[in-house]
Amino acid sequence: MQMREFGSTGAKVSPLGFGSMRLPTREGTQADANTPFSDIDVEGSVAMIRHAIDSGINYVDTAYNYLGGNSEKIVGIALQDGYREKTFLATKSPAWLYKSEEDFDRYLAEQMDRLQTDHIDMYLIHSLNGGSWKRTLRNKALDALKRAQEDGRITYAGFSFHDDYELFEEILNAYDWDFCQIQLNYCDTEHQAGIKGMKKAAEKGMGVVVMEPLRGGFLVDVPPAVQQVFDSAPVKHSNVEWAFDFLWDMPEISCVLTGPTNPEVLKEDIALAKQSHPHMMSDEEKQVLEKAAQAYHESAPIPCTGCNYCVEYCPQKLTIPYNLLAYNLRFIYDDLEMARDYYHNEVPKFGKQADLCTGCGTCEEICPQHIKISEWMPKVCELLD
Repeated sequence: MQMREFGSTGAKVSPLGFGSMRLPTREGTQADANTPFSDIDVEGSVAMIRHAIDSGINYVDTAYNYLGGNSEKIVGIALQDGYREKTFLATKSPAWLYKSEEDFDRYLAEQMDRLQTDHIDMYLIHSLNGGSWKRTLRNKALDALKRAQEDGRITYAGFSFHDDYELFEEILNAYDWDFCQIQLNYCDTEHQAGIKGMKKAAEKGMGVVVMEPLRGGFLVDVPPAVQQVFDSAPVKHSNVEWAFDFLWDMPEISCVLTGPTNPEVLKEDIALAKQSHPHMMSDEEKQVLEKAAQAYHESAPIPCTGCNYCVEYCPQKLTIPYNLLAYNLRFIYDDLEMARDYYHNEVPKFGKQADLCTGCGTCEEICPQHIKISEWMPKVCELLD
């Protein structure tokens, strides 16, 4: 596996990173913030993380809020028995929860305890947008971040981002960052930080970590219109390969995160990563992806990636992403019955349906995609109930 420069830090990271937000349950489904620790497939998750490291992946990513805090605990278990020394460990501080100047240090101490380590290699201020950035500044978290770097509790300082380019540039100039984490894929080149933000960060000598390369899985089982583009292309790749190669082609990108829910997916991603290198795509292949992106945007009305951040903060505990997915299915596959079947038979397996939404807007404050969820949920009910 060809290692890549982590900006100007001198560190070298694997082109593929293990993201720990979508770990499996014992029943083989995807765990979320409400899944009890006892229901998560801890043994299987630990085995996957260790297999990834044994296969050459040296970047393992988690966060304070992933799986209700259980993700950090599982990563901490996985990195015992010598695996911690083989890994750049990345986790994130929950900026949207800051209420006092003591919170940064309090959360960091709790995270190091969960992760069973005395330092974090890559530490990020998590999910920065207009609101959480104000909380970060108001509670002097950047001063605390600098102290944590100086005393060795963290090595490299970064942030993950979910807002528009103007705010991204403001944050870039507010601290001597080592790296950033942004959402990027062939459908989201101008969304949030986008390609422009990625290049700006690289120009400043920062490492760039990419999340949502498969757009929450929607670039795996793509809409028929997108699949038609790929099927008619003169060059043949799997849907996953198209998505990853688009990112690995760019030398400015240090690491692309995958969030496997089973060993088979992980093995496929590792195999692709071992073939990756900068400038790996031809002009012809890039044109195919431009056509695929256009076809995708014309298919799905709601840009939900299924990150599940909203679920943890919904007072009604609605499984919002699954409700939005049901709505999208109607238009992606042009099949109302398919969408209704998913809404009535599958969504209840994960939690509550859209009809219980009160329109409070709490979810919108945390949504990385800035989706007007309170406006979409009544539309879900109207179409599918």
